[in-house]
Amino acid sequence: MIVVSPCFYPSKAPASHLLTSAKRFGWNVHLYGVGEKWPGFIEAKIFRAIKELKRIEDDTIAFIDSNDVIIQAPPVDVQRLYQDNLLASAPMVVGSEVSCYPRYFKCHFFNLSNVPTGGKNKWLFRYPCPGVVIGDREYIIQAMERMAWWYTSGEMKRLYPQYADCDQTPWVVCWLTGDIHYKIDYHCELSIALNRIDSRPCRGWPTYELDGSGIRRAGSSIVPCFAHFNGGAKTKLMGTVYEALGFKESE
Repeated sequence: MIVVSPCFYPSKAPASHLLTSAKRFGWNVHLYGVGEKWPGFIEAKIFRAIKELKRIEDDTIAFIDSNDVIIQAPPVDVQRLYQDNLLASAPMVVGSEVSCYPRYFKCHFFNLSNVPTGGKNKWLFRYPCPGVVIGDREYIIQAMERMAWWYTSGEMKRLYPQYADCDQTPWVVCWLTGDIHYKIDYHCELSIALNRIDSRPCRGWPTYELDGSGIRRAGSSIVPCFAHFNGGAKTKLMGTVYEALGFKESE
């Protein structure tokens, strides 16, 4: 298993938290795009990603963002969790988050029988967040090639012109249409996407907890393997978790 991550910056510096945590937990990381001009989300995270994944020999891939993810577990833990708990229902697992983005698609999730609604927000994290994707390399390539079709055919621009350039749109659209199949990590076992760390409630329910073992969903004993900081003062929040885990900038 290997981490593959787009990093279209002048240097690897924006990926420093990812690289430092990867080193601590024994991960190999394949960054692509370093020193190159930013080509846009769709080109970087679909079309270019397909080319990069075809170069990788590992069977299982963790495809994650480079500048806003911290790793909290070694590859063996991720492999075990992925295979034992999640692989049975899908060849690919996508992280979840509290908010639906783009928000336009939110109502569509409540019209599907396979999306849980829960009682006291047991399923607070119900929307896909592809900042962390774990799966079979060949299947991820096939899924991305299907997403690419939506752009090369012009269908994405035709149907959703105002959302087509968002990197989350193809993952949401292809899941809702059934074009690709993946499991959403509702319980935040593999990853957790967050934009604040505190004890204040979100829509009436607690959200996250943080201690020396890492950040996790409130009320859960499971420390996700990846922490993804998705929006809202992410740099400050990453620093908080980074420090709580005992990392030092010099590592």
